[in-house]
Amino acid sequence: MDYYNKYMNEMEHLFYQFDHKEIEEKEAIQKVYELKKDECSQQSIMNRFVRSIPDSRHKNIDNESTEYINRVYFNKYEQNK
Repeated sequence: MDYYNKYMNEMEHLFYQFDHKEIEEKEAIQKVYELKKDECSQQSIMNRFVRSIPDSRHKNIDNESTEYINRVYFNKYEQNK
């Protein structure tokens, strides 16, 4: 989880730099590829250690993901929780 917190912060900072014209498109693309390359290597390490996710945890992940997508992309908010 710590890795993805750092990863998302770096992606946000990269977007900010590009949006405010602190870096050029070519440099931004190169940095994205570097971040994605590092992410792929992290996935391989995780795949060696995590063999399965318990069903209850998987259901929780699905529910939270659906809720997040609805909020962020469709502006749907649950009123009664």
